[in-house]
Amino acid sequence: MTFVLPAALAMLLFPVWRRAIAIISYLETAAVFLLPGIIDAVGPSVRQRYIIGPILLATLFASLWLQKNLIGRRYVRGFIVVFLLLTAVPLSQFAIHQFTIGKHQSRAEVALQRDAVRRPNVYFILLDMYARADQLKSVLGFDNSTFLKALESFGFYIANKSYSSYPETTYSITTTFRMTYVQQLEPNLRETIFESATYQNFKHLRYRLVHLPQYKDVIRCPDGIECIFHESERKTTTIGQLGSNILGMLPVIPTSARRYFPSLFLHEINEPDSLLAFLNQSPSKQTIFLYAHFDMPHPPYIRDAECNPTPPSLHGDAFNLGSMGKDAYVKFLRCGNKKVLEIVKHIVENDPEAIIILESDHGSYFRRRHVPGQRIPTFQKGELWYRDALEEGYATLNAWRLPFPCRKWLTPDLSPINTFRLVFGCLTDSPPNFLPNRSYWVDEVTQRLLLLRQDNRWIVPTVERTSEPSSASKNSGK
Repeated sequence: MTFVLPAALAMLLFPVWRRAIAIISYLETAAVFLLPGIIDAVGPSVRQRYIIGPILLATLFASLWLQKNLIGRRYVRGFIVVFLLLTAVPLSQFAIHQFTIGKHQSRAEVALQRDAVRRPNVYFILLDMYARADQLKSVLGFDNSTFLKALESFGFYIANKSYSSYPETTYSITTTFRMTYVQQLEPNLRETIFESATYQNFKHLRYRLVHLPQYKDVIRCPDGIECIFHESERKTTTIGQLGSNILGMLPVIPTSARRYFPSLFLHEINEPDSLLAFLNQSPSKQTIFLYAHFDMPHPPYIRDAECNPTPPSLHGDAFNLGSMGKDAYVKFLRCGNKKVLEIVKHIVENDPEAIIILESDHGSYFRRRHVPGQRIPTFQKGELWYRDALEEGYATLNAWRLPFPCRKWLTPDLSPINTFRLVFGCLTDSPPNFLPNRSYWVDEVTQRLLLLRQDNRWIVPTVERTSEPSSASKNSGK
């Protein structure tokens, strides 16, 4: 569709150029079909944008040469027929996927087994890349005990041995909402969250569904779900998420642009004040399930410890800022802690029976190893895994405030896979059917998921950072 509709419109507006447009559109579409195979053949050592740009450019020159040398021949009609047939294949696949996705999900996920006996408001607040307290101390030298003690004073339970199921956002939150593990790599995972078992169950219970997304105007709010936003304090021009993705396909340009114009790549981010503004509105009589996702303390580090805006130098690839990145993370965390406590205080004072969950999708990445062309930082050295990097990447914040009868199901190792199993167990007053805790690695090279942690221990061979990998240093470790 990317080429078909513009090409058809161009042919209609410029009939003199129909033959050239037909050839260019046909060859560009064919190139898009061939790209996945070419990328696989080249391998992961070359970044995709260095493959995509030259191929599309070469296709354009080939198109111009063909249309020049085929002048006067009857080829346009044949090109158009093949062109439409090519586009019909993915369109039909997309239609089949849309009709069958709900059926596949309903078979795979967890439905309510009993009617609800209590219907409190449920606030699920996800704090992206918020590492567990022991990791904040060992990796960043930051003592988070003041924040955790403040939460405990509000009646929170801290699951201080919690691990995420995946080291990155998309798979982690999809698994949380599905209440079952994602067993294989899947495209467009985030689009399935609002059709997950969690949302189906809340719809069945007639909850008002409210969502505060990470970014403004990046997702289309699904029918039946109320998306909330807040006015931005920044007045700068940005190219946003879509612009970043498009520019990222080109060679050389993204690196230079990020270096000299970092503020262009800022997304309009919803911050904790966005949620406070919503909470200060008149509450609805309808019971709500609210899911808020904050990019905090995840980069870009847009606030310092006093919550003032930070300079644009911290808005680029903040993972690669070394000690500066660590310092910026801690300052952003200090600001975020203050804002989160404001939110918690407001909810507890105005809605004391509410369920409040503060949870992270994965830990921090400062001990990871960056591999060019790989999106997720790795924790490996050869066949061995750095133990301290694994702990940092998977150990996460997990704090709960539940009605008193439900607190008996809270455990120190409660992990995100069982978040909504516990919530619905609480609502129906039935023991949650917890899944065993597991952690997976998303391997972009082999395109598979690798099980790393099970039964509260790492099951892959690990090595300490200070020692050299050898047969003597291999261990599984707890």
